[in-house]
Amino acid sequence: MCDVMPTIVEEASSCLGENDSQASGEPNGVEDMLISILTERDRLMENLQEAQSQLMQTNNKLSEIERERDSLNCQLSVKFPEDVSLLTKELHQLREQILEHEEEVRDLKAERNNSRLLLEHLECLVARHERSLRTTVIKRQQSNVALNSSGGVSSEVEVLKALKSLFEHHKALEEKVRERVRGMGERIAQLETELQQALEEKQTIRDELADTLDNMLAKNDFSENSSAYVAAKFAQNCAATEKRLQESLAKIRELSTIVNQNVRENNRNKSQLERFQRDLYESENQREDLEQRFTTLEQRYLSSQRESTNVLDNLSRVQAELITRRTELKQSEDQRTHLKTELEMLKKQNSELQTQLVSKHGPEDLVDSTTGKHGDHLSASRQSADTTTNGFENDADETTNSSSDSIPVSNLSESGLPVSLTNGEKNLKQHLNRAEERIRELQTSLQHTQAELQRYSQRERLNEEHSARLNATVDKLLLESNERLQTHLREKMSALEERNQLNAELDRVRNLLESTQNEKDNLLDELDRTRHEINDCRVKDYETLQRMRSPFKATSPYSENLAKIADVPVTQASSNNSADAQTLALLIQDQLDAINNEIKLIQEEKHSAEQLAEEIESRTGAYSCVSPVPVTYSPPVSPFTGRSSPLMNQVPLPAPRNVMVYSHYASPPPATPYAHLSGQFRSHSALGMPFQQMVRKNYGVIK
Repeated sequence: MCDVMPTIVEEASSCLGENDSQASGEPNGVEDMLISILTERDRLMENLQEAQSQLMQTNNKLSEIERERDSLNCQLSVKFPEDVSLLTKELHQLREQILEHEEEVRDLKAERNNSRLLLEHLECLVARHERSLRTTVIKRQQSNVALNSSGGVSSEVEVLKALKSLFEHHKALEEKVRERVRGMGERIAQLETELQQALEEKQTIRDELADTLDNMLAKNDFSENSSAYVAAKFAQNCAATEKRLQESLAKIRELSTIVNQNVRENNRNKSQLERFQRDLYESENQREDLEQRFTTLEQRYLSSQRESTNVLDNLSRVQAELITRRTELKQSEDQRTHLKTELEMLKKQNSELQTQLVSKHGPEDLVDSTTGKHGDHLSASRQSADTTTNGFENDADETTNSSSDSIPVSNLSESGLPVSLTNGEKNLKQHLNRAEERIRELQTSLQHTQAELQRYSQRERLNEEHSARLNATVDKLLLESNERLQTHLREKMSALEERNQLNAELDRVRNLLESTQNEKDNLLDELDRTRHEINDCRVKDYETLQRMRSPFKATSPYSENLAKIADVPVTQASSNNSADAQTLALLIQDQLDAINNEIKLIQEEKHSAEQLAEEIESRTGAYSCVSPVPVTYSPPVSPFTGRSSPLMNQVPLPAPRNVMVYSHYASPPPATPYAHLSGQFRSHSALGMPFQQMVRKNYGVIK
């Protein structure tokens, strides 16, 4: 309670002395005016007490709201997940895995195209291989295996080369995928570091915004309307914060479900990748086995081909020998017929010689001498002549030579016929024995060649059966490989479909992240703009305070007049009673009008400030938990001149209502824009006791 009134200047006594003559005629009007002033003062005091009680209530409400805020902050800290960094890391890992899967999808698409081309090439080669096998079988039957055997081998070699190129292409694709995976791992680490930095910045901004809001709320707990407004806005902000927290929790749940789905899909893709790797490993092993089998089959095929060529050469040689032996047999048959004719001639000659010998020497001696010596030779000559039918050209030549040697002997001398016949028969017998031995040898060799021909034909049949089995196995292997490749392609197509779904989900998550990032940027811009607006509003508040100070200092003679009235001596009051009363009434009326005008202006500015504060609270309160920005204030160096109402969002500045505080504005400007609020209700007795004492004093003088 401040009961000190400012000193009254001496000019007030002169003014009062001049006006005493005018106010002497109206004592009753002055008394009524003073009574009305006192009643107005009492009413203002009652309003002040009511305002103080309301202020206490608002302070209590504000403390309750602060406790609720603390409880809500505790609930927020409890409900808000602490492992945000882990979730972000998992999210980045899933993002990187999705990118890896995208690269794998691209590689699989390229691999599918390449495998499709290779399969088409393999189908062409298989078709050509089948045709070449059929042609080789037909041409083998025509004894042209050496010219056409290279076609099947070349087709098999081309099939093997195509398979080898296919698996080499798979290996190259795996190496490319590994390189891309390494690059994506480095990119993932970089993105994780960037995300961690962004989260730290976000947390610091949130803490700073919470601190600034706490400071602003702590500074605004002095006035009635501002406290109620702050309480209401704080409740609204708490509701908006809780709503925002629920939305963020819903988003976190949705993102957690998305992360779980991505983890499951990632595990499924990993299992599929492992299965593909196992299948690839098995296919490589099968390829190696097929290559080994193809090499062994090719070697066996080449060895059988060489054997068949050798057999065919031997067969052609044996056939040539058979042809030569047939010609020799024909020649021996001709010689046999010739020998038969000669033998018949010899028989005739022998019979003639016997008849001649019988006619000369007698039948008995001739029979005894000739039959004993030549009977065996004749029988042997008959047998040898019969056996010569199966002889060949060499023996026939020898027999013809021997017979030609024996015939002239019988023709030359008839007296020495038994001796010549015995010699010829001996030679003929020897030649016939040699011919029989030669025939036996040729028969045995012919049997051997026939047995070899049978073996060769049997081996050729075995080779044909083996080649047919080889063709069947090759066709079976090609069909199995084709089926396996088709199953792989179907699995890869299903994997591609799943990866397309993953890509769509990834695009959705990316859009969500981009929208959140844009929202964050917008909030940061909005907070920067609100910070500047708050600074501008504070500058304008400072201007308003300066303008409110100027009337009380320069233009308002209220304090001076009151001092003059308080210091009027009692001796002058009796002489200038009516003039002083009239002058006092006019001065009081003028000052009351000025005070009412100032109060109206202050209330209007306060109302506009409250509206703008509602707007800024609606802007900042909804996003206080998302991305807070520290708000700093630097008081202006020099106040602006002129009166202007604040146009931007600010925290409302409390102003006195229905009370005049002129002693406060006589002090220098405060260090902070809210320091003057601490003493806004302390000067409520500035118009109290000193003014009452002054009125009673003058009133007593008048009476």
